[in-house]
Amino acid sequence: MRALVWTDLLKAGAHFAQRLYDELSTQDEALLVSFFNSRLRTIWNATHWPDLMYCEKRYYREVYASATVAAAAEFYDRNAERYVISLKASNAQEPSDSADAIGTFWAELKTSYDFNDYAAATDYAVGDQVYYYVNDKNYQMHTNAGAGTVPTNASYWGEVKDFDKVIGYEQSWESNKMGTVYEAFDRHPKYNKYATSLNFELSSSGIQVLQGPNVVYVRFRKRVPILEHTAHSTASVAYALGDVVRFPATGNPAELYEASSAHTSSGSNEPTDGGAPWTKISIPFQFRDFLAHGAASDLLQADEKEPLAGIEEQRAQSAIMDELRILESEQQQGTSMPVEVHTSYRQTGN
Repeated sequence: MRALVWTDLLKAGAHFAQRLYDELSTQDEALLVSFFNSRLRTIWNATHWPDLMYCEKRYYREVYASATVAAAAEFYDRNAERYVISLKASNAQEPSDSADAIGTFWAELKTSYDFNDYAAATDYAVGDQVYYYVNDKNYQMHTNAGAGTVPTNASYWGEVKDFDKVIGYEQSWESNKMGTVYEAFDRHPKYNKYATSLNFELSSSGIQVLQGPNVVYVRFRKRVPILEHTAHSTASVAYALGDVVRFPATGNPAELYEASSAHTSSGSNEPTDGGAPWTKISIPFQFRDFLAHGAASDLLQADEKEPLAGIEEQRAQSAIMDELRILESEQQQGTSMPVEVHTSYRQTGN
């Protein structure tokens, strides 16, 4: 994808709003960024832009890689092709062996269980599973203990939770965040003509595929990014997941980056450093004219310069319609959704 350079977009917006970029005030820059945000949502969601559409292989949980994990951590065990939950704290055991036998510190995740009720007089063995009516939870013994050792004793038992078959809109191990979700398949539809569409529900947690296979292929539009940002600093600033910065902090050209993990900044994890916890925010280049003219119109309207705002609004509308025409007529990429472009401009006459 050919992407915009952030400072080039900012310069264009300032120019169309009759500002000198080098003399742009902090207040006007903040207004332009806010208007860019609003306009970006409009064009981003206007149609199925090819640069923003993905069909990706997704798991309900992260694929297990050799590590020491906490109790209750859930993973996909690719070796045995099943989802598992860690029963024990500081668990360094592999979920399964070469014969696909599950490890004693692990349990297979299922959407429901039918364990026998816990009985205090029974001397349970490692691997035994019980339902504990006191707190309405299921457990599996991971370390041998004598009769009467209650399931809530984490030194010997681990909880076996109901498996929520949900694919989160954001998954820490995936680079693309899902915005609008369209379809889910059992195989990749691009490479397999026998791919079957799956039934799913959208919830606050993500995509619920109750009867789905272990691996799901999801077709979605990438989530629209947030453009509000601060200047990047290396002076031991604590950045949270999702924070957005401009880098370099001063000078041109500069880009916007989103923190891919929480971290404390330093000179060794700047956004352009290899392996740094940052992801560049990429905006398709073909959005440039709509964003620049649209944001300029909004800023001019805030200045109460309605005639000039109207001219910039007309240019913005022409820009988006031109891009849609190119996509649908010249490139023959039809859209299955109606396009509705909201115009915020209102002209008052004398």
